[in-house]
Amino acid sequence: MGLEREWAFHDGRTVLDYGIYLAASGFLGQQKRLEIIANNLANANTAGYKADMPVFRIAGPSSATREQDWEGPASLPTPMVTPYVATDFSQGPLTQTGNPLHVALVDEGFFEVQTPLGLRYTRTGDFTRTADGSLVTQTGHPVMGEGGPITLTEGEITIDRSGSLLVDENEQGRLRVVVFPDNSHLVKEGDSLFAPSGERPDVLDAEEVEVRQGYLEGSNVNAIREMVLMVEALRSFEDHQKMIHTFDSAHQSAVNQIGRLR
Repeated sequence: MGLEREWAFHDGRTVLDYGIYLAASGFLGQQKRLEIIANNLANANTAGYKADMPVFRIAGPSSATREQDWEGPASLPTPMVTPYVATDFSQGPLTQTGNPLHVALVDEGFFEVQTPLGLRYTRTGDFTRTADGSLVTQTGHPVMGEGGPITLTEGEITIDRSGSLLVDENEQGRLRVVVFPDNSHLVKEGDSLFAPSGERPDVLDAEEVEVRQGYLEGSNVNAIREMVLMVEALRSFEDHQKMIHTFDSAHQSAVNQIGRLR
């Protein structure tokens, strides 16, 4: 019974079973991390893209390892989980394009656009003008001004620092630029659009806005840093694979020894 008692709990579950469970949990955590890194790298050249960051919670040892509390591996905490994916909202680099309908925001703020699902928010300012004069995003969503969707007549377009749009020096609207109390409540929806999650945005006054015409904000993904993180994640991924194989081999050896003792 000595060796058996060392390896097994009263319900037949083994410490090695739990070891495999821990290793598999870390394995899956690194897999998720690799997916996030790969998505960041794929969007390294996407205008206005904001990098994602995996957030892991490290669980401490549990008192459930005592025999009287043991209910199998499922009763113990996962050593590494991904409770959520955080977004890095830091400023991306500004690139001059010379296009009069390209605009970039300096520091904080979001452009407001109308979508079939409601109002959405973006840092991507590669706008275009439709045949009827509507100012829209590259995916066709109307860009909102302070008085609703913006419509421009034919002529020379100028967008000043405050976001006011002038055609041949005649003002035809002002870009609606908003800020949120907490950007962490914004949810990504694709196409560099964010959906609000419960919080109402505050509209920025003209003196609080800095719009640059003829510029686009690039992705804030640091490709070199992401490649380094990918190598680290791959190594950790492989280490957890090896741990699973090690625990599995040890489990088979333990079962064989216990069988001989009986």
